[in-house]
Amino acid sequence: MRKFNVTGLCLASKHYMVDISGKLKQIMEMIDDGSYFTIMGIRLTKVAK
Repeated sequence: MRKFNVTGLCLASKHYMVDISGKLKQIMEMIDDGSYFTIMGIRLTKVAK
């Protein structure tokens, strides 16, 4: 069973992952141009009930 991993190395067989390979060219162009950008990840927390 896969789970969300928020620390350490992510392994596709064990953790949910997002494929950003389609955006890598755009990201590299932004870096080369000196542009700023952020990579955001939704932080998941357990809510005590």
